[in-house]
Amino acid sequence: MDNDFFSRNLIDSALPAEDSESAIRNVGQMLLGAGYVNKAYIESVLEREENFPTGLQLADTALAIPHATPEGNVVKDGIAVAKLQKPVKFHSMEDPDQTVEAEFVFLLALKDSGQHLEVLKEMFSAFQNATVIRSLKDSKEPQDIFKVMEENFRKKQAN
Repeated sequence: MDNDFFSRNLIDSALPAEDSESAIRNVGQMLLGAGYVNKAYIESVLEREENFPTGLQLADTALAIPHATPEGNVVKDGIAVAKLQKPVKFHSMEDPDQTVEAEFVFLLALKDSGQHLEVLKEMFSAFQNATVIRSLKDSKEPQDIFKVMEENFRKKQAN
């Protein structure tokens, strides 16, 4: 992952969203506005979310990791991170009939579809760490979230 993978301009510490669709659209706009994706990407993510939900219930919080298969709609790799103003329901990746109250959305935009699994494994590993989750939940500003992400993801990619 290059230095732009997590970028301060791709982080929001109080994103408004009424439901999972608006959460994805709002986070997607961060990627679109920063030139990481084109408009088609957001629609692809929404379509994929209907068939393959990405809500994940952890011990102390819930989050969602929506993404789409890249089809020429990703300009450069990045992850937009949003702490939602209030939790919204996402269907669970473990049981699509269940919902989770996601507090965070991590929207992946990766040009290489083979990279998705590697990045997801790394994220799942970090999210198993209660300290990482507590730090994210305690974050008040985008730079606080950026610091947590930088400390817990980038260094692993250097290995």
